[in-house]
Amino acid sequence: MPNERNHGGRAHFDTSQDAQIATRRKIVGANLLAGVDYRTMAGSLGVSLGTVAKDVQALMTEWREERIRTIDEFKQLHLTRLDVLLNGLWDKARQGDSAAIDKVLAVMDRQARIMGIDVVRVAGTVGRMSDDDARRILAGAASLFGSAGESDLLQDAAVEGLPPRDAPGAD
Repeated sequence: MPNERNHGGRAHFDTSQDAQIATRRKIVGANLLAGVDYRTMAGSLGVSLGTVAKDVQALMTEWREERIRTIDEFKQLHLTRLDVLLNGLWDKARQGDSAAIDKVLAVMDRQARIMGIDVVRVAGTVGRMSDDDARRILAGAASLFGSAGESDLLQDAAVEGLPPRDAPGAD
């Protein structure tokens, strides 16, 4: 049996037989991505189904760890870009520029989606935020400004998909 050691979630191989395992796993990975079933892989590689399953499990662990790092880096990059956009729009939005307000709300919505806070949990189920919840959150955010003018401005700002507060069925 090959001598496979695990260091930090990744296997390190010590012998030429272990190098063969690494090569086989590359082939299994390529076939897995191509949609080839385990039985076909096992037959073409001359190994058991259990060996293919073990290779797939090792690959999935490696890919999951790599993907988590990649996704976190991707999220951080995009959040930083959105922060720059938000900073550029903020003064105009506070001065009442309705186009800037719409853009600020869109940027904030995108940030919430990236961070996963646009989904609410209600009675054990996950779903999109209701219109009433969106209005309450928007009103709460508006109250942070401290002046009635800015608060009213944000509360009355158009939010994509929400009817105006005084529209039928808005409450």
